Amino acid sequence: IYLRLSQMSKIAVRLKKWIRSKRFWKRFTVAFVTVPTVLFFVLVLIVYVKQDEIVQGLISDLNDDFAGATEIEGSHISMFENFPYISIDFEHLKVFESKSKTSDPLIHIHDTYVGFDLWTVLSGKMEIKKIKIKDGDIRLIQHKDGQFNIVKALSPEHEIENPEEEFHLDLNTVELENIDISKLNEANGLMVETFISSAHSKFETSPNHVLAAIDGQFELNVIKDGDTTFLKHKHIDLDTHIDFLKGRDIMTIQPTTVHLEGSEFNMSGSIDFLNDALLDLKFSGNKSNFNLFIAMAPEEMIPALMEYKNEGEIYIKTQIKGKSLNGNTPSINAQFGCHNGYVINPRTGKKIDKLNF
Repeated sequence: IYLRLSQMSKIAVRLKKWIRSKRFWKRFTVAFVTVPTVLFFVLVLIVYVKQDEIVQGLISDLNDDFAGATEIEGSHISMFENFPYISIDFEHLKVFESKSKTSDPLIHIHDTYVGFDLWTVLSGKMEIKKIKIKDGDIRLIQHKDGQFNIVKALSPEHEIENPEEEFHLDLNTVELENIDISKLNEANGLMVETFISSAHSKFETSPNHVLAAIDGQFELNVIKDGDTTFLKHKHIDLDTHIDFLKGRDIMTIQPTTVHLEGSEFNMSGSIDFLNDALLDLKFSGNKSNFNLFIAMAPEEMIPALMEYKNEGEIYIKTQIKGKSLNGNTPSINAQFGCHNGYVINPRTGKKIDKLNF
């Protein structure tokens, strides 16, 4: 026993000296850096080898399953755009309303990054974890018969039992960067345009629900017969949570604060997609000055209006309710008013008070 303890003691001393030596730490550092690096590039190689198969498979599934046509100009591996996911960039992704491609594409995205988790790649599953679309246009048109071009394009050619399995989806995150979305009503010439500078959404999925957190910044324009209205270059920030009920396709928007040109509004409601996109949306705002009204004013008038000192009990309440697809138009009920308001011109000292309406 004494001899064994002596031998073990000598081994422990040698091991301690080796651990303290520069040679051990050099080897440890090399192994610590080399093994993950080699593994990473092996996974990149796997995706590179399967790139054409993945791309052609997804494009083929989209064209087989939907009435519209989908095409791309090329693809390449992007290692860091969706890091820690490894991505394939679908270059110049285009979606057309029909297979004939007689009209301009309703979707044209310069870069669509489809991200895969490294460990699922290693297991051979190749499930899509993240999608990032960057620099592009989405042109929605409501034709005179009430039909939307995107609804026609995404009309299924046959029943899709499990979209997640069909398109290898296990999405955790979707990002948009520099995306211009417009919706044109051909019947009345009204166009609503939204330029999304940045938007991030994260998802959690359960058997009956999809929960999403959305954070975005965008600019809103409303155009009538080719001419801008007073809603022009309105900057909007929002951070909201939504709950999508599977099977019934009802999206509930949790109470949310919307920032519009330095002012704040509250928003909540729901959208029933299976019932002609039945809207039930509520907007409200309360402020101790006129900033709520000023935020809605034409862009060129805001600097002049902000020069006046003002106070008052200001409120805005708006409800949008009703079906919005297939020729239906929802009703809009807007109420606004002021109690005990006043406005002072700081240069002349003149004052208008006791404003009530």
